[in-house]
Formats: sequence, structure tokens, C-alpha cells
Amino acid sequence: MLFRSPIGTSDHCAIQLPSTYIPAHKKQKKKMLIKQIIDQELQDQDTTNWSLFMNEDVDQTINTIIDYINYEVASNSTTKQYYINNNQRPWITAEIKGLNDTKT
Repeated sequence: MLFRSPIGTSDHCAIQLPSTYIPAHKKQKKKMLIKQIIDQELQDQDTTNWSLFMNEDVDQTINTIIDYINYEVASNSTTKQYYINNNQRPWITAEIKGLNDTKT
């Protein structure tokens, strides 16, 4: 609370109250997103041991294929972590921001 002296011939003091309002985007925490970026195309077809996929057991074949795909994606991609503010619009991309800047 801040008291000020009377203004002019007024018989009372002016009081300035601090604002307790906090904007919504400052109340909430930022969101962290993780994105996988594939660096190159998957080109290990020559070194693939295709006999691993020729099993009689269907469940084992499916698990082998899933493990192989996960290995290839992990070895040929990088992960990027970034934060998004709550007031940031997801449809506004860098290209749209550039067009907006050139417009003004």
C-alpha cells in the first residue's frame, strides 16, 4: 500500500493498492516437447540379416521386426528438446512469422 499526500484542497489521502493480477501465461509452467529428427534415410538394407525375420513363431517375428525398426530409428535420428510457452500458438511457424515481419 502506498499513501500519497492530499491532492489540492482535498481532505483525504490517495491510496495506491498494488495489483495482485497475474497473467495466465505466467501462472502456468512451460511445456517441454521432445521431437525426433531423422538425419538420413535408412540405408542398411545390404547389411541386414534377413534370416532373423524368417521364424515360425509369429510373436517372435513381430518382436524382432519392432526391435529392428526401433534400432534403426535410434541410430539414424537425433532428439531435440524444446519448450513452448502457454501463449505460443502452435500454428504460427517460422515461415509465417517471416511473412508477418515483411508485411509490417
